Amino acid sequence: MKKWIFTIIGGVVLIGFVIITSIAWYHFFAKEEVLLTNFQVFSSNSTESITNQVPMSDDVAIKDLPPYEVKIKNNGTGSGSYKMWLEELNSSMVDDGCNDNQLLDKSQLRYQITLNGVELAIGELSEKENNILDIENLAPGEENVYQIRIWVAERSEQSNWWNKHFHYKIRVNSI
Repeated sequence: MKKWIFTIIGGVVLIGFVIITSIAWYHFFAKEEVLLTNFQVFSSNSTESITNQVPMSDDVAIKDLPPYEVKIKNNGTGSGSYKMWLEELNSSMVDDGCNDNQLLDKSQLRYQITLNGVELAIGELSEKENNILDIENLAPGEENVYQIRIWVAERSEQSNWWNKHFHYKIRVNSI
């Protein structure tokens, strides 16, 4: 009789050990947590235009031009990356009466980008590869606020800039 009691108790302990070990193994090694990113973009989402702007220095542009503001917030449960880029619009995409001959070339334009109040970049718009303005990673609950200015470069005074336009939209895609 004692043998049976020890056998039953030993069996229960062994089964308990196997169950606890299986649960611990699953918890530490096999469980996959699904993390989602959900980027929310706050901006006017409108077409921006540079029209009849005179060439200006960087200092004057940064001081006098109102920035285009974009706020990106991650409302998801996981970290994620995004790409912010500039989409150039041709004259047929904008109803302002201009034609393709009246469009400014990117080589005539300069830009400034600030991220959360810190200058991220300033330079020639034509030097931005694939029009990518920034690529960032954003943790859950965090947000980034961008201010973007684009202006006719001071050195463009010698080129044909008068009565020309540049139309664009700022786009954000998760990557």
